Amino acid sequence: KRGSDGKMESYSVGFTIFDARGLVTPSGGPVDPLVVVRCCGQEYRTDIKRSKQEIVVWNESKIWSNLQMYPDQFSSAFIEFEVQARNAFWRNDVIGKCSLQLEMIRRRKTHQYTKKWLTLYGENQTGGMGIIKITVFAVGPGDQPPSPDDDMADAQDEEGEREDLEDLHKAVLGGAEGTAGGTGK
Repeated sequence: KRGSDGKMESYSVGFTIFDARGLVTPSGGPVDPLVVVRCCGQEYRTDIKRSKQEIVVWNESKIWSNLQMYPDQFSSAFIEFEVQARNAFWRNDVIGKCSLQLEMIRRRKTHQYTKKWLTLYGENQTGGMGIIKITVFAVGPGDQPPSPDDDMADAQDEEGEREDLEDLHKAVLGGAEGTAGGTGK
């Protein structure tokens, strides 16, 4: 695919995973959770936390800079957060996941969603499997990267919160039909 001018451009995507709460686990009890983040062919895995379920704290950040894509590839790209329960002997169990469209993030004034709670959805599940608190940014050519001041401005911008929630619902994938993907907390 090619953009309108046919040139590849450089984009940057970054995130912080703060914590997850109320994980609905396969066994119904504590597990060893981790988060796998995927975006544009990149993958990041958090540290594994031991015997957690109600509150899991990671506070881990990553920036992927210089992601080369055509503009139309970027406009259809997503970042996915998948919470897994580590399994020592076979494949990890997926607790739930959520995704955000990069273009929706980039269109925001600060090019980021700051400290937003997103609902995790399991495969073929209609209810949430827990929530995860993240900050995500996406910038492209000519964009000013977010700064810590933008975090504060975004977090305190009550005026645009309803609009943000609508944007977030549009940007979130994985929710069942008719349900909201983010809680806006």
